[in-house]
Amino acid sequence: MGSKRVTDYLRETLSNMSSMLFGSDDVSEEIEINEIDTLTTQDWSKDNECNETVVLRRADYDNICSELSLARAQANSYRIKEREYKKELEEMNNTLSYFLTKEDENKTVILEDMKHRRNEGSICLQNDIDRLRAAELRLKSHIKALKRDLFEAENKSEAFKETALQDIEKLKEEAQALKEDLEKEKKNNQRLVTSMARLEDTIGKRSEECVELVEYCKLLLNRTTKENVVD
Repeated sequence: MGSKRVTDYLRETLSNMSSMLFGSDDVSEEIEINEIDTLTTQDWSKDNECNETVVLRRADYDNICSELSLARAQANSYRIKEREYKKELEEMNNTLSYFLTKEDENKTVILEDMKHRRNEGSICLQNDIDRLRAAELRLKSHIKALKRDLFEAENKSEAFKETALQDIEKLKEEAQALKEDLEKEKKNNQRLVTSMARLEDTIGKRSEECVELVEYCKLLLNRTTKENVVD
């Protein structure tokens, strides 16, 4: 941006100087100042036909000569300045050409550098993309394997669940059967207890009857023994 502003400034300056030096398209034929004094009356009369005789006073003639000398000095000074301006203009043109050339070279270098960086960036970006794609493929493969393992685990879990439910149902049935058997055993035990109680009562009664019978037998035996002794 800085070199562009300098270039624009130099172009504008050169344009202004060119317009000042060569702005007029109507340029008359140049005559060296030191040749003016060598022009004869005939030379003047060729371009300035005049049939009248001009009479000047000495003072006016001296003034005119003085003004002509001053004009010649100013013209010489202007021509010297013009040459200096032309030289400066040429130098500025050379400088401008140099700056333009350097600017083109800098642009070329910058463009090449940008192109190189863009290529490097493209290569790095492509490498990153390839690496990310490879990582994506690995992740997809890993996810696929995990899904397969999860599916197998779910199937195994369902199978285990079904087997467990069947085992639970069997255990429930066995527990129910055992409960029923236990109830039956309880009832049988209750009947046995009841029977045992009845038997105990019957045995008790029979024992009492046996005791009474023994006592009665003893009594009869004693009585019989006494009767035999008396006889």
